[in-house]
Amino acid sequence: MKKLGILLFCMTVLLTQTSIENTPLDTKNTYKEYQNKVILFLSLSNYFNEEKYYDAIIKLRRVDSPIDNNLVVFRQSQNPFEFYNLGVKESPALLVITKNGTKYLEVKGTNVSSNEIVNSVLDAYKLGKIIQ
Repeated sequence: MKKLGILLFCMTVLLTQTSIENTPLDTKNTYKEYQNKVILFLSLSNYFNEEKYYDAIIKLRRVDSPIDNNLVVFRQSQNPFEFYNLGVKESPALLVITKNGTKYLEVKGTNVSSNEIVNSVLDAYKLGKIIQ
């Protein structure tokens, strides 16, 4: 019985590693399941580094943008596959994936203001990159 458990564990690890390694990172197909989304990547380990991103989301909600229809939040501890699949190496970060499944905007790090984030996301809506 112990050998069966070890065998199942090894098979699971091998299958998981294979599916991750075979995932293309820079093709339109990679992002199809995330199309038409504003994706916020957080670690929650240091709120002060993420504060500008939280402020930006609050501001976007105040200006009657359709952010609630398109927002997805991934936490590094709970969603490591999404970080890997979308090429995000550190948080905080924000991606805008267009209605066609392509990466339109990537904001990362702490050297950005909440107004810059808001304006960039609003531009994506105005240009029709994200639909409501």
